[in-house]
Amino acid sequence: MSLIHEYLQANAVCMERGNADIAAVDVVFFKVLKKDTADAAQLAVLVREHSGAYGDIDLFDGKEHSYINIGAWLGSQQDALALIGLGTSLGLWQLLSPKTVLGPDIDESTERLLAGKGLVSMQAPAASAKI
Repeated sequence: MSLIHEYLQANAVCMERGNADIAAVDVVFFKVLKKDTADAAQLAVLVREHSGAYGDIDLFDGKEHSYINIGAWLGSQQDALALIGLGTSLGLWQLLSPKTVLGPDIDESTERLLAGKGLVSMQAPAASAKI
């Protein structure tokens, strides 16, 4: 297991979406709760140092990256979603999901359909390349 996978297991809690009382990042398939031990600078270093089995991507290039592409890079779509949620909660990038793009009134079936086609992404500000 790579360091980034270990970090995600230690610092991101994936939970069901149902509990509205918990402030967690909603990545459509589940919510991601950041543990107190999570650190933006440390996660950024791990993201930069990770070498993907199917090529490398730069999550800090200012471009949009889907959980499908990140999942190929990490070898796990669940870890990709956990990474998107954790990085969002740490302020490393912005979450792009059906609700954040189309608004909170989107119905659940449409939201899941769009998410299943890849519309759960992240985008870091181009200035974050120096983090």
